[in-house]
Amino acid sequence: MWKNTGSPRKGPLSDMKNRAKARFKGAMRFIRSNEDVLRKESLAKKLLCINDKAFWKEIKLMNNSNLSLPNVIDGVIGLHNIVYMWKYHYDDLLNCLSNNKDVNNICKNAEYQRDVEVSHSEIIHAIKDLKDNKSCGLDGISAEHLKHCSGVVIPLLSMCFTSLFVHGTLPESMISVVLVPIVQNEKC
Repeated sequence: MWKNTGSPRKGPLSDMKNRAKARFKGAMRFIRSNEDVLRKESLAKKLLCINDKAFWKEIKLMNNSNLSLPNVIDGVIGLHNIVYMWKYHYDDLLNCLSNNKDVNNICKNAEYQRDVEVSHSEIIHAIKDLKDNKSCGLDGISAEHLKHCSGVVIPLLSMCFTSLFVHGTLPESMISVVLVPIVQNEKC
């Protein structure tokens, strides 16, 4: 209506347009400042209403799962070849036992210590307790990586740490460290 009347700068139509524009900008500021709260409320409502489809659709939008997979990893080109590269990599890592005697010993220990389990909540609590802005380990993973990782990682870490306790061993890469001295007093 404002545009059809020649975009007046004064008068009732101009005042209506300015009020509408101010309400719109105010709503946008409110949405920007409360975006996280609004999103969490929306997810909670969908979960309470048992609307699984809408809930998971919104989760998918939040996680931006439309990211494409890389075509080259460590010089290996193509999705099919990358899958086989990881298959062989993990075959070598997970099949390190040389004879059946070792397998039997591990199975006996696993049966004996079956009640040892690192739960998902323990992993989440440990990750929350990590301090930010600390240097990475030799693996290049920082506390921020773990704090902002996908929820898929939590069960994997739980299985990994449970397995480490059950089998009573740590890989060499987990116990290797680099100590960096921090000078407290430059005059000494």
